[in-house]
Amino acid sequence: MEKKKDLNISYNIDYNRDWNEKIIKRDRNKKDIRFDQHVFDREDYRELDLNKVEETVRKGKIIERKCEEPNKICFQHYFGKENITYIVIIRDWKEFIEVKTAWTKKGR
Repeated sequence: MEKKKDLNISYNIDYNRDWNEKIIKRDRNKKDIRFDQHVFDREDYRELDLNKVEETVRKGKIIERKCEEPNKICFQHYFGKENITYIVIIRDWKEFIEVKTAWTKKGR
């Protein structure tokens, strides 16, 4: 049986492109960063360094497959000396950035 193509493919591609451009244009270097209580609860368990979490939010690469509209964004940043990658999920509000959760993994 032959698979039918979705008629909305071009619409979906344009929609996703607009969403990605909006994410990239957001200025995360000037906004205040606040942490959810969940991050503090897991800080010792996951051995998180909050300064590195903040640096990940400011300089990290966007992981598009984990982003959701309207304001959930995932960042990833590799710290070479420690050989650790930080992954951070945030909510981007108008006045500030709220870090919802963060975790680390060894290597890239």
